[in-house]
Amino acid sequence: MRIAQVSPFLPSRAGGSVVYSSNLAMQLEKRGHTVEFFASRYPNTDRRTKMGTDIAVQASRCYGLALGINPMSYLLSRLMRSSVDVVHAHSYVFFTSNQAALASRLTGVPLVLHIHGATYVREPELDKRTRAKLWLKEKFYDPTLGKWTVQSADAIAAVSRFDMQKCQEVFDIDSDRLHLIPNAVDTNVFHPPAAPPSGHVVTFIGRLEPWKGAFSLPKIARLVREDVPDVQFNFVGDGSVRGELMRACSDLRDNVRFLGDVDHETVASLLRSTSVLILPSFIEGLPTVCLEALASGVPVVASNIGGTSEVVIEGETGYLRPPDDLESMSDCVVKLLRDDRLRSRMGEAGRNLVEGAYSWERIAEMTERLYERVAS
Repeated sequence: MRIAQVSPFLPSRAGGSVVYSSNLAMQLEKRGHTVEFFASRYPNTDRRTKMGTDIAVQASRCYGLALGINPMSYLLSRLMRSSVDVVHAHSYVFFTSNQAALASRLTGVPLVLHIHGATYVREPELDKRTRAKLWLKEKFYDPTLGKWTVQSADAIAAVSRFDMQKCQEVFDIDSDRLHLIPNAVDTNVFHPPAAPPSGHVVTFIGRLEPWKGAFSLPKIARLVREDVPDVQFNFVGDGSVRGELMRACSDLRDNVRFLGDVDHETVASLLRSTSVLILPSFIEGLPTVCLEALASGVPVVASNIGGTSEVVIEGETGYLRPPDDLESMSDCVVKLLRDDRLRSRMGEAGRNLVEGAYSWERIAEMTERLYERVAS
């Protein structure tokens, strides 16, 4: 089968849907399919023309990021010229997915649209700027271009049951058009260490943005340090508030490291030396980083939002708390840092969960079946 994967960014740009689409493209190539990867060229320094063994990369110039997240790139003509059996676009909120929907309508090539969260957001704790962006999305984009893009799809995949439910409510989609195809992890790359990590290391991996709970991180670090003075926090990722966060952590310089953006292999290595993953987000679909941590035998303390509860099982693979209850979240981190046996038990449960339900082999097979259904 000939497949077009449409991603907002190239793999050099971090993000759940980007990691997902690029890994899926390579899994599908391994299974004998011909794959083309369409994306905006952001950052412009990424000049790749191929991925995997022989995946053609069709990257278009990016003229900027609308609202700081949406790449302004023109992919339509490239998509129109491509001879494929199915187009698979990721995240309905991006201009790249709008163009994939238009190309599908104009050419008759079936479209699979994958929902990666962001279908429903109401969090008053967010900063004013982020709330304003989300208000614009909810009041103007979702009822118009967003709804048209979603309803243009021949099939809609979602990474969580939560997203399936919200997609039905927000966009009036029939349940028979919705398909659960969750995130996945390469369990050969993300695996537990040969020996338990030494020290007390807490890691955050994600965009340093308000909606990811970035401003919660210094507060959590201070609360945990009160009980575990030698704790080491790794903040992995970059974003618009990194400078502000670094200033806010000036009193934590002995306990906090800002590592910036790192490649996927480095993420795997960092997780193998991590005791607890923290994710105090306000917006999530089914967070890939949680699956990566669980595959690495690392328990997770996360916000109880979106589809996170489908992988972070309370008391089994980690703990879930409201995103604004930082004291309770910090208490959970301290509890895990102090109890080696509890961390080990939760880590083993997390690894078993990922191996059984979230391996790339299983997810690629589910995706193939959906392609066959829409292309028949």
